[in-house]
Amino acid sequence: MGGISFIVSIVISLIIAMILDSGNIQYYILFIYTTISFSIIGYIDDMLIVVKKKNDGLAPRKINATNTIFCNIFIS
Repeated sequence: MGGISFIVSIVISLIIAMILDSGNIQYYILFIYTTISFSIIGYIDDMLIVVKKKNDGLAPRKINATNTIFCNIFIS
């Protein structure tokens, strides 16, 4: 639950900065997208550990695949 508070505080501060600095909105949106997408991967990994009750989250191959998917969306 601690990670959620970090993500929420980062996104809120970025939204405030985006409102104050309206000239660079596209960079703030990309940073928010990157932050949220990687936090989703971390959340899924942590939830699999809790549900399975083992220290086996996502396999490294699946983590790399989802990172690649999110990065390809980010690039396009």
